[in-house]
Amino acid sequence: MESTESTPKKLEDNPKDALEAYLRYMWKGYYKWYEKAVKQNQQLWLALQLVSIISAIATAVLAGLSGEKWFRDYESLRIAMIVIPLIGTFASSIAANTKVASLWALREQGRQAVQALVDSGRQRFAAATSAADYVAIHQFLVKAIEKVEASQAEGCFPLLPEIPGSPAQTQLPLPSKTVGS
Repeated sequence: MESTESTPKKLEDNPKDALEAYLRYMWKGYYKWYEKAVKQNQQLWLALQLVSIISAIATAVLAGLSGEKWFRDYESLRIAMIVIPLIGTFASSIAANTKVASLWALREQGRQAVQALVDSGRQRFAAATSAADYVAIHQFLVKAIEKVEASQAEGCFPLLPEIPGSPAQTQLPLPSKTVGS
């Protein structure tokens, strides 16, 4: 089977390599995802706001001109006076109902949290001197990422109940190594 970007080339067999791989995964997986989500939500919010503002200005201009005799001769302008406010209302409604600004802020908080964890993990990685240090750092980062993800889920889905047995709540036992087997 061919290796892809998301498929690891090897499974690390020592704590130092495992931690290094996890730090890279945190950056390429989590951080880059949050960075992209922040940018997409920002662009959507800006586009919706721009459409709303331009629609309001265009409607005001058309309303100001609507008393002119020449304006009454153009049916398309009268139709535009009906359609343009609808477009602005639609854009505003999407922005309000999808809570895109709140989602943008939530994803930015996630991006900042992951950035801080990666920075902390790299500093602690550089200072580690034993396998036990690498294991402790790795365990800390896994738990910290779980907290970030839980916070993000809670922010996105505040009304949904916890689902028993979900992957976030279920930990598979690690196989134990026995001496002499």
